[in-house]
Amino acid sequence: MYLLLPFLVVAVQFFSRTMRDCYRDQRAWLSRINAYLNENITGMAVVQLFNREKENLRRFRERNSGLLGANLKFLGWYAVFEPTVVIFGALTTALILWYGGGRVVQEALTLGTLVAFIQYMQRFYWPIRDLADRYTTLQSAMAASERIFGVLDEPEEVLDSEAPRHLGRIEGKI
Repeated sequence: MYLLLPFLVVAVQFFSRTMRDCYRDQRAWLSRINAYLNENITGMAVVQLFNREKENLRRFRERNSGLLGANLKFLGWYAVFEPTVVIFGALTTALILWYGGGRVVQEALTLGTLVAFIQYMQRFYWPIRDLADRYTTLQSAMAASERIFGVLDEPEEVLDSEAPRHLGRIEGKI
């Protein structure tokens, strides 16, 4: 039952690194689209004044296709990740049936014990599948938090002067 577990751990680590990169790429493209839309919506009068609608639409489509590519890349890895965990469970079941079936034929093991052992193995892999699913959600949250902390860690552009000057007081106003 534990024979394939180290391989499963290696596979999960590989997929977690790859999927985290995919999440980061998704977030970056989504940020580009949001910033671009914000600039174009707030500056709509300027865009129309300089007749840049077609060029801005072309640039938006570039960003949008980048996000689509990032989403498709993530979905491709996710579509491989989830079945990989299931395959490890199926391989473990096959090994148990192969070895345990041979022991049942030799009458060293009862059929009921073999069936019980298969049930235990399936119950062992259910939480692993659930954890793998939750792990992808955690990867998404980590990618989002990296973006947030990246913004928070940006240095201030306008710094207070070390020796501020007093400009005086205007009569009648504070």
